Amino acid sequence: MSELPKPTPVEPVVAPTNEEPGVHPIGAGAGALIGNVVLGAAGLVAGPIGLVVGAVVGTVVGAIAGNSVTEAIKPTDDEQYWRDNFPYQPYASGALSYDDVAPAYRYGWEQNARYLGKTFAAMEPALRLNWQEDPGHRHLSWEQARGPVRDAWEHAAQRHPEG
Repeated sequence: MSELPKPTPVEPVVAPTNEEPGVHPIGAGAGALIGNVVLGAAGLVAGPIGLVVGAVVGTVVGAIAGNSVTEAIKPTDDEQYWRDNFPYQPYASGALSYDDVAPAYRYGWEQNARYLGKTFAAMEPALRLNWQEDPGHRHLSWEQARGPVRDAWEHAAQRHPEG
């Protein structure tokens, strides 16, 4: 009886990080979905063929835009920046560690990317409401999170002033 050939080892596929340019599945996927829905709906005015063409074009354009936004955010850079700089912030006290406030920093830079070109002051009421309604943020009150959210927002806005 002959022996079966051994399988050739395959390198694992790893999703790219923001360390270097590449395709970012979450950003591209979110952009593709939004583009699909928006341009698909716009194409519906032209009838069924317009719906299909609009959805396809929207998916492609949205994926490219979503990937670009994710590429610009560079969460690994932002996380390291705030990990290094947290101890020097006025709200850094013995009561809260970087790990305690890390979700607030992340929320700040992510929301800045979502609302490019808007100021923290203009968006603060919505940011506060969304923070308070998210069950994942229950460990920090808005009063505790506000400083890190604002600082991460402002830092991201400085890094990407074209927004």
